Amino acid sequence: MTTSTLDSQKRYDPNRLMDALIDILQLDSDMALSQALEVPPLVISYIRYRNYPVAPSILIRMHDITRLSIQELRDIMGDRRKTVRTSYDMVLLGDGDAPDQREEALHASQNERMFYLFMVAGLLYVAWYFILH
Repeated sequence: MTTSTLDSQKRYDPNRLMDALIDILQLDSDMALSQALEVPPLVISYIRYRNYPVAPSILIRMHDITRLSIQELRDIMGDRRKTVRTSYDMVLLGDGDAPDQREEALHASQNERMFYLFMVAGLLYVAWYFILH
């Protein structure tokens, strides 16, 4: 292997993973890949355009279908991290939600956070009031 090939493999590129899966599974398109992975086609599109990360649950589905190890799948896409951290919003939203559902869930989680913030502020005010009076 040349150094340019090694350099290109080191960069994170989920498109390389999607293309490899299409080749391995002998599929025709991203639509067929989404059906094989049992995810909406938009998820594949979002991953390709890097609007959505390759979530651990999708990696597990890829492993189940291809029998490649998770590490091999991550190596194909150039992910060299030792650990994968999932954000709170990814857990809240899940993998297959449509964009409008994702925005709605984000808005709901922000409203929930604001509610708890005001609740704590109110409790602190009540405690302060009773301490001083």
